[in-house]
Amino acid sequence: MDELKRIGVGIDFRDRTEHVVSCAARLARSSGAALDLIHVVPSPRLYDRVRAGTSGPDLEAALASARDRMAIAAGRATAGLDVHTDVSIGAPAEDIAKRARLLGDELLIVGPSTRHRPGWFGVGRTVSRLLHSAELPVLIAKGDLAEEPARILATTDFSDASQPALVEAVKLARLWGAELILLHVLEPLFHLHGLTATIAGESEIYAVEPADLEPEWQAVVGQLPLDGIPHRLEVVKGEAVAEIVAAADNVDADLLVIGAHGRSAMARALVGSSTEAVLEEYSGPMLVVPAIAEASAE
Repeated sequence: MDELKRIGVGIDFRDRTEHVVSCAARLARSSGAALDLIHVVPSPRLYDRVRAGTSGPDLEAALASARDRMAIAAGRATAGLDVHTDVSIGAPAEDIAKRARLLGDELLIVGPSTRHRPGWFGVGRTVSRLLHSAELPVLIAKGDLAEEPARILATTDFSDASQPALVEAVKLARLWGAELILLHVLEPLFHLHGLTATIAGESEIYAVEPADLEPEWQAVVGQLPLDGIPHRLEVVKGEAVAEIVAAADNVDADLLVIGAHGRSAMARALVGSSTEAVLEEYSGPMLVVPAIAEASAE
């Protein structure tokens, strides 16, 4: 995301479509980016094709209906913006991100699930699968994205895999003139080894103290173009998922930025079901950045 010129928006026509489009429109206005509204009509399953007989399902009618609904979804929220629509047939979990990449989008915005429980904090199966395969940053539009975000919280485990998330956070902080808070969670030894503490006091044993991390912070900060961006470094002790959610709430973050992949203990804690655990607990917008996202600190 060297420059935010195009934003992809995954549309599913469910309850939160209007909310997702509104969040995307705010970001497009603040960045001057064009919007690509993307909908993937699910391919018929084998038994549906067999049941439909030789004529097969009316996919052309499904595509035409989706295009009509896309025009409605764009609505007044996108007035005055450069908006394009893209409707295709395939597997939504895989093809939404693929379409965004083909269209040249630097960022993909999708909504959370509305099926899990009141509050619609879950990510749902489709978004969960999308996060595992996406090659570009994905913004989960939970809650409202502020018109002018003032504070961004970005996590790091000091690995190379977590660096792209910090790069994207720096670019957004510069775009919005926002304060950037870089967070590292120092986990107990038993968490680092994937074990559960069973003896009193074991959960309080740490390999190092926050003050010992100065060389790691210098290495991270030295790769980021932070000139002119108000920022601070934070270290908290505890279990990664719980502490990240708590920190985002405590600093009143307008956006949480997190890496999706990595090799260290904290990165492993944020892959798969644990990434979804953060999304389940955190009610604000969250940007998930894969390690393979094309980002540089230049």
